[in-house]
Amino acid sequence: MKEKTKDKILRAARTLFSQKGFHGVKTQDIAQEANVNHGLIFHHFKNKESLWQATKESIATLYAKTHPTLDPTQPFGHFLDQFIDYYIHFYQKNPLILKMIVWQNIEFSPSKLPFGGTSDSFKHLISIFEGYQKKNAIHPNINVKFTLIFILTTIMTYVETLPPLLSKKEHIAYAYFLKESLKKLFEQ
Repeated sequence: MKEKTKDKILRAARTLFSQKGFHGVKTQDIAQEANVNHGLIFHHFKNKESLWQATKESIATLYAKTHPTLDPTQPFGHFLDQFIDYYIHFYQKNPLILKMIVWQNIEFSPSKLPFGGTSDSFKHLISIFEGYQKKNAIHPNINVKFTLIFILTTIMTYVETLPPLLSKKEHIAYAYFLKESLKKLFEQ
């Protein structure tokens, strides 16, 4: 089956953005890598910023197609375990998204993010955690957005920096430690 033009562009953008960041890549570079006419990028994407965001979202979408989604109907402790396992696995299997996030943090102040600051995926996670907060599973004084940033950056750090430092047994123990520590954080 022939790869669609939009998919070629996204594949090329994933590669180049993860290697060089947003500012280090020209849309012409992406067109060349994708082997498509430069104008087709702007046919499929409003601008370079929307391509950056679509690239990050495409990584999450590709992963979600082959992995179970999170179930926000289960008790919060079980959901939190599933959430942490899901994102550990997601970041391990998708190192390009980690590289793009690092580039994003280097290149942009929060007020100058190319896509307005918060992705649809992150907004969805916030709504799930707010739902648990409304059910009193998360203390009302806890800022859900800050908590999600804390959890995700902790997982990213775990995936990016700890593998050479820990044995397989220690990886399992660390993931358990992370889950139990976060559960205690949410206790009321």
